[in-house]
This record gives sequence, structure tokens and C-alpha cells, in this order.
Amino acid sequence: MRSRALPYPWIPDPGWRQLADGLPVFLCRSLPDGTILFVNKALAARFKKPAEEIVGTVLYDYLSPEFRTKVKDAIAGLTPEKPECVVEEEDILPDGKRHWSRWINRAEFDEARRMVSCLATGWDITAAKRREKERWRRLEILAEIVSSLTDGVCVVDHCLTIVFANVAQESRHGRQAPLVGKKCYEVFHGRKSPCEVCPVRTTLATGLPAKETVKIGNGAGAVWREIRTFPLADRVTGKMSGVIEVVRDVTEERRIQETLRQRETRLEALWEEAPVAYHLVDTQGTIVAVNRAEETLLGYSREEMVGRSIFDFVAPEQVEEARSRFAAKLAGQEMPPAENRFYVRKNGTRIPVSVRDTFEKDAEGRVVLVRSQMVDLTKERTLAETARKHVAQMRTIMEAMIATISRIAALRDPYTAGHQRRVTQLACAIARSLGLPQEKIECLRVASLLHDIGKFHVPSEILSKPGVLLPVERALVKSHVELGTQLLSSVGVPAEVIAIVSQHHERLDGSGYPEGRRGREIGQEARILALADVVEAMVSHRPYRPAYSVSEVMAHIQSNAGVLFDPAAAEACLRLFEEGFAFG
Repeated sequence: MRSRALPYPWIPDPGWRQLADGLPVFLCRSLPDGTILFVNKALAARFKKPAEEIVGTVLYDYLSPEFRTKVKDAIAGLTPEKPECVVEEEDILPDGKRHWSRWINRAEFDEARRMVSCLATGWDITAAKRREKERWRRLEILAEIVSSLTDGVCVVDHCLTIVFANVAQESRHGRQAPLVGKKCYEVFHGRKSPCEVCPVRTTLATGLPAKETVKIGNGAGAVWREIRTFPLADRVTGKMSGVIEVVRDVTEERRIQETLRQRETRLEALWEEAPVAYHLVDTQGTIVAVNRAEETLLGYSREEMVGRSIFDFVAPEQVEEARSRFAAKLAGQEMPPAENRFYVRKNGTRIPVSVRDTFEKDAEGRVVLVRSQMVDLTKERTLAETARKHVAQMRTIMEAMIATISRIAALRDPYTAGHQRRVTQLACAIARSLGLPQEKIECLRVASLLHDIGKFHVPSEILSKPGVLLPVERALVKSHVELGTQLLSSVGVPAEVIAIVSQHHERLDGSGYPEGRRGREIGQEARILALADVVEAMVSHRPYRPAYSVSEVMAHIQSNAGVLFDPAAAEACLRLFEEGFAFG
């Protein structure tokens, strides 16, 4: 044999080698050109050479000449999408004899889609090839068809002697093979005398087909076989000359049936014990089954419900609509779950339920049953109503607190009180113009009414001082933001509101206070409040300066849009004043 220098060593993992050497099949790894990288002990023994001598040789040299091209082409045709092929080949052994083997070749590819090696798994099929050739020579076409069946087939004569057995039957009783010429009860049942009752004897006695299912063995290793017998008539005389026996291994079928039975039992238990109410109705709405939870929910026993229309239990004013929805669903229309359905219990009370349907269909896709899930919404609605009342109560308390604070502010500083009310009016108008959700507008409204609450800590003499403020006085005025944030936090005002108040003096370019935030670091509601705060302050008279005209204020806003103020908010503000906005 030719031997080539390996382009790279391929040393399998010791564990992998031990596993490969322990397998009864042949294993061979080779390069795309056929250079052998590895063979296991089984393949080395086949060629009666140490594995080390085979490694480095070319695998095609071990094939008979007429198969070399075929195998080469098969391996060369492998791709990453189709990396596997099966070939049968004739090998030339060291003694010159030829033996058949069947190989499963699986190629390995690198990232560039180039084949790097091929792992072949094979086994000797020489004996099978010889048997196949012999059968084709000796058996007729009908016998060959029968022999190809996976079911065991044999023919028994009147003396219970086996006169024919197919391959499947022979393989099931390999220790007794060949079966022809032996008594069926000896081979199949290990008896010395005929069975008292069996399908073969029944058919011999009656001339009719017979059937029996038998269990062989016990425990996990038990097998089930279905035996069917048919009379075999002589072609010339028409008389029964024997019995055809067909043996099918139904072990897997029995296991599947048992698994399905157990699964069905578990599903029935889940259905029965589920905490959610279920009922099963046919396409007419007639109740087929209900579970225990539905009995409890409606107060009826299943005997009182099964056979009646499900619509008998729907609130009378909803029956027509419920029937219409049911028909639409059966017709294939997509319908949302019924979330406002009322059912009437046996004691006459009404309960709100959510109903969700699942269809069971036959092989043709037609609806045959409807499985419905009903959830009692009584507790959910009670909790929702309690929560709604709680929120309303908290809103009332918050509004009262805001009103009280505003009155205190008005008594202490009339300018601040009116300012907060007018800022709120403009800020909410801008927010609505920008399409903010109502919950965000509400947070902005509360924040606007409270944004200058920190000025309670600033002396009124400084707030109303007509002249220029000293640096220390200006710093004290600026501190109202942080003081207001602390005050609101101490009384449980929502965090969203506090965040707006804490940022309403920030500016887009970072020139604001108290943190010098920039751009998107400032929340959208705070950017709106900052703009409304400036506009209202400029158009209003203050002790230290007269009011600016609206045109002067709008010019200031337009020139600083995108610099100090949010451009979208500025555009909305300008548009509002163009449309006639005025402080109330």
C-alpha cells in the first residue's frame, strides 16, 4: 500500500480512542485525498494489520478497482449542506478475498467550507449479501415480498410443521434457525406438545381467520406480539393446505397506548382539580362536561348541567349577544375574550366572569368541541373598585393640600401665588399641544402649582425687593428649588412631581441651576415648566421691574429656542399665543 506523510498529526482524545476501539463497527478518519488518519481496532483486525501501519496509507487502495471511483465521487460530492452519504463497497483483504461492507461517510468542513476530513463508520455485510443473493436465486417473487416484511410470517401445515418462515420470523428465533421442518409449538413456545388453544389450531379447525395478543416475559423487558392466522388454500383443489401465521411486535404500540392512557388520566385529573372553571360544549352550545370548579362557581351539580345549553346560565339580557359571539367564533372570526359576561348561579346571584374559548378540531379542521375557561372576576373587580376609591381619596387629599399651600402662599406673597396658577395654565396648554399623555399632564399640573413652594423659606423682603439683589440674596432665592424638593419629599408627594420641581430652573445649555443639567438630562415635563415659568414671569409686573410686552417675550423665547428652552415646547408656546392664548 502507498503511504503518505501526514500534513498534520491527528491524535484522538484517549477517551474517544478507547470508545472507538471498543465498538464492534469499523471506524476510519481520512483526509479528502483518502490519506488515512485513524482506524479503530475492529477495522485494523479486518485487514490483519496494526493500526499504525494502516495510518498514512490511502483508503482507496483497499477497495476493489471497480468501486474506487464510485467511493471517491461519493465523498467528493459531500457539502456542508449535505455532509453525509452511505456507500456499499467491496474490500480486498490481505488474503485476496473480497468482502462487502456498508459505510456511512460524514465529512467535516472548515469555516471556508473546505473539507478537512471524513469520518466513516462501517460494518461487514458480506454474509447479508450472500444470503440476499441466495434468496433471490431460490425464492419466487412472492416469497421475496413476504420475506421483506418486518412482521414475522410463516406457513404451518396440518401437522403443525413449519414449511416456510420469512427473514423477520427467522431473526426473532435465531437460536432455533432454520425454522423450516420444526414444529411451531417447539420453536415458538418451547413445548413438547401442541398448545391446547392457539390461533393456528383455531383456523385449522374452523377455516376462518383468528387473532390473539400474547405477552412474552415480565417487567420492563416484556414484549407483546399480535398473532393473526389465515387459511392457506391449495391453488388446484381449493382445500386448505395449511395456515399462514403473521406475527407483529406490538410492544411499542402497547407502550404508546399505555402512555396515552396515563396521560389522559393525568389530563382528566388536571381538568377535574383545576382551580379555574372549565366546561366543554358541542357546536350547538350543549354542555358535554364540566369540572369541579365550575360546579362550585355556579352552584349546580354536573348532572344538572350536562345536556343543557350553556346559554341557560348566561344573564338573560346577554344571551343573544353570547349566542352571536359563539356563532362568529365557530365561523372562524377572531373575537376578543368576553370580559364583561355575567352568569347566573343556582341561587339567583349574578357573577362577572371572563370567558376564553379553545377549539378542538377533527382531521379535516372542523370544530367538534369548544373548551371554555371561566374566571370569576368578582374579587378582581372588588379590588379594582377599592383601588379606584383609594386613588380618588388620595387625589382629594392632594388637591386639598395644594389648595391650602396656595392660600398660604397668597397670604405671604401674592406675586408667587398668582404666578404658580398662571404658570400651571400655560404649562398644561403646552403639554396638551405636544400630545403628552393625560397622566403626564396631571403630574405637570401638580408640579406647576407647587414649583415655587421652596420660597416659603425665603424672606418676603428679598422676594419683593425693588432693587438689584446682592449675591447672598440671589443665592438664597436660588435655594428655593432644593428647599421645595425637600419639603415635597417630606409630605409624600409622588417622585414624578418632585423630579419636575427639582429641574424647573435647569436650561438646555447647562446654564441653569441647581445641578447644571443639559439637554435630555432634563425631563420633558420640567423643560415645559421652565418655559412656562419664564414666559409668565416676563409678562407679569414685579416690584423690581415693569412687565414685558407679549411680543418682547415671544421674541426672547424664539431667539433662545434650542439654547435655553426646549425647541418643541417653544414652538408650541409661540403657536398658542399666535392663536390667542391669554392667562386667565
